Amino acid sequence: MLGSWAAVLFQPQSDSKHGKLLLLDWTRPQATSKRTILLHPDKVVDCAFVDESTVVVLHCSDALSSSSGNIRYILQVYNLDNTKPGATLSFSLTLPPLRSGLRITRSTLSTSPRLPLSCSGARTDDVACPYEQHRVDKGLMTVQFRFGEQHDKRSSDLTIVIGLEHFSRFIQLKALKHTRDAMPWAYWGPSMSRILVARLNNYACTSAFGDVSGYRMPFAEQDVRDHSIELVHTRDSWLYRLGILDFNPVSVSWAQKTLQDGRSLPAEGTLVAGTTSVGPDEIFAESCDSSLPYYRAYIEGSHRVSSYDLTQDRLVAKLSTPSEPLVHYDTWSF
Repeated sequence: MLGSWAAVLFQPQSDSKHGKLLLLDWTRPQATSKRTILLHPDKVVDCAFVDESTVVVLHCSDALSSSSGNIRYILQVYNLDNTKPGATLSFSLTLPPLRSGLRITRSTLSTSPRLPLSCSGARTDDVACPYEQHRVDKGLMTVQFRFGEQHDKRSSDLTIVIGLEHFSRFIQLKALKHTRDAMPWAYWGPSMSRILVARLNNYACTSAFGDVSGYRMPFAEQDVRDHSIELVHTRDSWLYRLGILDFNPVSVSWAQKTLQDGRSLPAEGTLVAGTTSVGPDEIFAESCDSSLPYYRAYIEGSHRVSSYDLTQDRLVAKLSTPSEPLVHYDTWSF
């Protein structure tokens, strides 16, 4: 949902090969002129608004997957017309091809919480809106996959982070050059995205990467460092290190300046600014590059985490262990 537009994605039981996307003005649900049903040629997975007139649909292309022998996911960009029903396909973008045979247990497409352009310039008092409200053309869009079964001892999380500012400019440029062919990842992806892959030993923590908020995304990784005396010679699979990935250009520039001045980054921080490549391996069918820069910082200490979330300027974690029925929450400000 963004502004007055709402999107409802559903898969009719009578048609397992086609998905439907319902677009409507939720402020005027009875207005048929503001409502459209889009019949998609493939099984739809998820959708997200880029701005008030653009919606992106994530789907798995049966045709491309069959022809290549790999799993092919595609982002299709649709333009919404406020004056009449209907959604026009602007263009399609292919994601990095995945190996056939992967057990994909979760796939999502999401954007960071933002205000529509008509509202993002409005001023509000501190009580009503104490935090920064991001403009619709700022922040991040993520495509997330999880591979593996719940009873498996290992799983993998894949997150593709896309800068909305770069993506919005790309949409404006390419909307003038409509093409039916899906653009390959090498053409559009490397300059505006970062591919992140994490492998976990169990399902104690819900995900290696959390939902984005603005330009930030929380993450959790299993702590393999030596711990206190009672944990010597053992590895507690419930111990995680929590942290933040900050893709804000201001944060990246600050980190670059700090390193240029010969100073170290706080919170065991790391700046990732170069191009990285993944694949071909057990996940990716071919080599794929990405280069969206980010700053990584850790929360101090190790934590027994079962879930976590990022809410504006706070990281909230649910802490528990199998032997301790009591659950409590910790918060960190940054």
